Parts: sequence; C-alpha cells; structure tokens
Amino acid sequence: MVTPVPVSRVQHALIHCKPKKRKAMSSYLSAVEKKEIITTLGDPACLLMDFYLSKSSVPDYTFKDEAVVRAFGWTARKVKSIRQKLTRAGWYYQKRSTTRGSKVTEVFVATYLGKEKVKEIKTKYGE
Repeated sequence: MVTPVPVSRVQHALIHCKPKKRKAMSSYLSAVEKKEIITTLGDPACLLMDFYLSKSSVPDYTFKDEAVVRAFGWTARKVKSIRQKLTRAGWYYQKRSTTRGSKVTEVFVATYLGKEKVKEIKTKYGE
C-alpha cells in the first residue's frame, strides 16, 4: 500500500487554483517619458498620464475629470489644472467635432495621448 505524501496548504492552493487572467496594457510611458513629465510638469501629471493610458484600451471611454476625481480623490480644479498642463506640453489633446442632422446634433470627442501622436494630429489638422 502506498502512503499519500502530505501536501501543505500553500502547495495545495498553488496546485488547485486557476491563475488569474491579466491583461497587459498596450500603451504605457517609457522611463524616459516618465522622467520628462516628472521634471517638467510634476509627479501628479505623470500619475494622470498613466491613468489616461490605462483607460485608453477601454472602448468608448470618455476622458472626463470626474473619473479622475473619484479615482485619486483630487479636487476637480486640480485635475483640470494638471490636464491643461499636459495639453499645453503636448501630451494630451482632445478634438471635438459635431455633425448636424435634420433633427439631432451629435458631438464626437477624440482623445489623443502621447507627444508623437498629439504632434501628428495637430500638424494634420493645422492647429
């Protein structure tokens, strides 16, 4: 007769638990970009940019200040100030466009993140 080998609870948990499915972010800031944002705009701007990039993979996500206020506990005024700093520095850009139908006017907002993408879009639209 074979005697069973005792298994500790930790080993048992590792054997029988399924690994969690984690999604990797496709957009992120490199160490050089983070250093540039922190030295020119400050730590909160880097944190806000990371937040925006983490939400960039969510379909139809609206980049509004209220979500950042809830996530970080900052005031709306602080979020707006930091977002405007990112916009002036060329890291964040929102392009609004409207289409007018016979009965309904629709507003579309496209958000662009990252220095290269913002620069590309601004030169494309001549802004």
